[in-house]
Amino acid sequence: MGGSSIATALGVKLPRRLFPWVVALNLVFVTCARARLADDQAPVSSIKANMIKMGEGVFAQNCSVGYCHGKEGRAGRGPRLRGRNLQMDFVVGAILDGIPNTTMKGWRGRLTTDEIRSVVTYIATFADLTPGNIETLLPEEMPNHSPSPSSDGWAGEGDGRQQTISIPRRSSPVFGDPARGKELFFRVGERMNCAGCHTINGRGGRLGPDLSGTSTKTARALLEDIVLPNEIVADDGRLHEITTLNGDRFEAIPVGETSTRVTVFDASSFPPVRRSLKKDIIQNMSPTDRSAMPATYSERYTIKELLDLIAFLKSAESATSAPVNLADLF
Repeated sequence: MGGSSIATALGVKLPRRLFPWVVALNLVFVTCARARLADDQAPVSSIKANMIKMGEGVFAQNCSVGYCHGKEGRAGRGPRLRGRNLQMDFVVGAILDGIPNTTMKGWRGRLTTDEIRSVVTYIATFADLTPGNIETLLPEEMPNHSPSPSSDGWAGEGDGRQQTISIPRRSSPVFGDPARGKELFFRVGERMNCAGCHTINGRGGRLGPDLSGTSTKTARALLEDIVLPNEIVADDGRLHEITTLNGDRFEAIPVGETSTRVTVFDASSFPPVRRSLKKDIIQNMSPTDRSAMPATYSERYTIKELLDLIAFLKSAESATSAPVNLADLF
């Protein structure tokens, strides 16, 4: 753009001797604008991209499960993070030490500094975090808590030998109520109560596994069994898809057979109905990767109800069993 055209655009009449200065200023402006545009369009550095990718994995594994924040920060049982304006120091503090009187537990000692740094970086991709220096808000280093597949500890660095390090756990003032959990387990009138399928101490249904003896499992393992039934599917509870010669198709659990018949529990309704099928009418019967146990209990029960139910399962065989608190679930 020449000096005269700039003057025209500005709506003023400039002396011709000033045109070279205006042109020079225009070139500086254009150069700066192009540099800013290039900076805005520059790709995310590989280091930051890797940090975001790492944070996405940490968030998916620990933060967006059914009873916490939703997938990619959308609302779940926990509050929505996506699209919110949040203070950086609040987010880091909540992750490190939790939020009192809520189900948000602290991850200090459970996640490494790099894992927390990465998850905050990932959250910043879908929430507006007030600018702050995350480095000054985080401890320099926290222990790597990741357990070894073959031990209850973790493999330390240094001499390469297996080390077992005890990580202190935060306690919770919220305890499960076994009596309330028993009421939930045998709740009369509840179509999907636990006793409809499971037996405990000789009482209940016979479709699912007998839960007598579950007091030896950890509270966390019991929680995973309830809310994530399709992660590990036992063969005796695996759904099979059955197609008959007349085109009838349904899912069922095989429980026995003779030379001419197959006995199944038809899962088309709940609780499943026992049926005896002639083998010669079955066109196909193949196993699926799903459990007969519904995967909806994280939605049907509150976190406190799940805690009460697990407290009952842990105490069903011993009135003197240790109480189960909220921290034991995580």
